[in-house]
Amino acid sequence: MGVDAGNKLAGNDDLWSEGKLKQDKNFGETGFSAVPAGYRYSVNGSSEYADYNAYWWTSKEDSPTFAYLRGLNHYRGSVNTDTFRKSNGFSVRCVKN
Repeated sequence: MGVDAGNKLAGNDDLWSEGKLKQDKNFGETGFSAVPAGYRYSVNGSSEYADYNAYWWTSKEDSPTFAYLRGLNHYRGSVNTDTFRKSNGFSVRCVKN
């Protein structure tokens, strides 16, 4: 998918804040329709970055406390990989085999 994979995976244009992600001509072309739900911060339970970011846990752990996630951001066209504390709340995607 290349450097603009995030643009292709995003969808629901009206839910995303303005940025490079929405402006790309390939926005939403895969039909995946990623929704920018943000995440729940474990320290105080607040919701952060809804309409700016979409994150999903992966099945891969970094340590007993941290796990990997994949994400999209409104100001980039790429798909990001990062680690966060497992106590934070990110989206999950169920895939039927």
